[in-house]
Amino acid sequence: MKKYTRYIVLIVAVLAFNSCFDSDIETTSTQELASEFYQTDAQVSMALTAAYDPIGWVWNVNGQLWGASHKTWGNFASDDAYTGGQDINDQPTYQACHLYTVSPADPGSNLFSMWKAYFMGNYRANLIIAKVDGDSDVKNAAIAQAKFLKGFYYFYLSRMFGGLPIIDDVLNAEDITARETYDNTLTYIEGLLEEAIESGYLQGRNGTSDPSNGLGTLASAQTLLGKVYLYHKKYEQATEVLEKVAANQNYQLETEFWKIFSGLNKHGVESIFEINFSSGIGAGYEGNNDYFLFGPRGGVAFNDTISSGWGFNQPKQELVDAFNEQEDNVRLHATVFFSDTLQAWYNKYRGEVTPITWVSPREENGYWDRKHYPSKRNATTVSHVRMNNNDVILRLADVYLMLAEAYVRTGKSAEAIANINIVRERAGLSPLSSITLTDVKKERRLELALEGERYFDLVRWTGDADNIDADNVLGPLGYANGTPGTKTKGLFPIPQIEINSTYGENKLVQNEGY
Repeated sequence: MKKYTRYIVLIVAVLAFNSCFDSDIETTSTQELASEFYQTDAQVSMALTAAYDPIGWVWNVNGQLWGASHKTWGNFASDDAYTGGQDINDQPTYQACHLYTVSPADPGSNLFSMWKAYFMGNYRANLIIAKVDGDSDVKNAAIAQAKFLKGFYYFYLSRMFGGLPIIDDVLNAEDITARETYDNTLTYIEGLLEEAIESGYLQGRNGTSDPSNGLGTLASAQTLLGKVYLYHKKYEQATEVLEKVAANQNYQLETEFWKIFSGLNKHGVESIFEINFSSGIGAGYEGNNDYFLFGPRGGVAFNDTISSGWGFNQPKQELVDAFNEQEDNVRLHATVFFSDTLQAWYNKYRGEVTPITWVSPREENGYWDRKHYPSKRNATTVSHVRMNNNDVILRLADVYLMLAEAYVRTGKSAEAIANINIVRERAGLSPLSSITLTDVKKERRLELALEGERYFDLVRWTGDADNIDADNVLGPLGYANGTPGTKTKGLFPIPQIEINSTYGENKLVQNEGY
């Protein structure tokens, strides 16, 4: 994706250079020059690639640091995982998450990376919406994709930071608008996704595999819209749109749970939207470095399949206990690596019995993330940091569980039971004959563990009568008096560097409690 961004920048630069030779020496804004670029189908396709590019900025791309990955924030601040890493100084903003001491100072620039990457994506999507004329199918499809992308970027920012400035134009820094309320921001996101869906120009799936181009599909937009409705407590609307995805016969659950995350079946039968990554070396390639970030930190290559990583995202005992309580061995062993298992692998493949010295002093319980780990089969021979595992963001099991929740909340128990049992059957669990909201919450935790959903689920459940919410579950861990926490309504702080860059009546206002 990066190479197309460079082409666009180069074209704009050449146009600007040539303008210096005009006889009248008139100046032209770069925005006006850029509008000259969005003329042909090929140019618009390159611009769309550039708009998608920031979605994969998980590490050291275009000046980014760790941060632009929703898995990290949704896991580290939850009851499912410790931050891990080498020590308290290893990515300090991340370290503050499970301690609930996150501050606007953002010493690791992790929050700023998330904010910067996703607003850059929003800016590039705005360029397409503002500059492209809908005079061809390719251009109309690009406009629909840009609206889906804006909805995606805004949603993942809003659930971290709350209400956001609504930027519909290609603005200069001084033209930024004031923050909208969280409610208005969700309404805005819904409008974007509804327009993208209704356009009729989003690509579809034909068969059991999405197009490998990495662009969102109609089902991607429908699933994301259903999730936004769920967050907005619009449960009837959520069921209406999510049932369309559930009824789409081109999507099915993977028969074996572990295959979802293996990297061997990209855009597979269960995947509804995923981010493309490559293990190639050189310009234009971006690897999924989250997999190395989350890898067991043992300082050794365990065997011919798995390499050690940097030890972040370490599962907590509470998560393992939750699996054991349900006797859920299928998902447990596809979600959690055990140190003794890795030691056994090491002994077998190395032909020696040498205790692994776990490098991370934060190796709390001997558990590691098995959904996201550095596999040598998914990396270059040059660097295991550059993993080609795609990032599965939306998948069919989540659709079934969102439907189950929405149906429970609207009093439709039979429909809720039918959807949750589809997921339980794949995990080898007995079907439910009755259902409560608590059942749905437990199932979401086990099915989506370590995928970045848990913390944000707990926050949106705040106030539910069953007390499975952020205040009650995370309160004893530091959330009650911490940041993010009860006093911040679960929101992370806007990076202070961003607040300092705005001014006037529309200056960004920090979230409550910071």
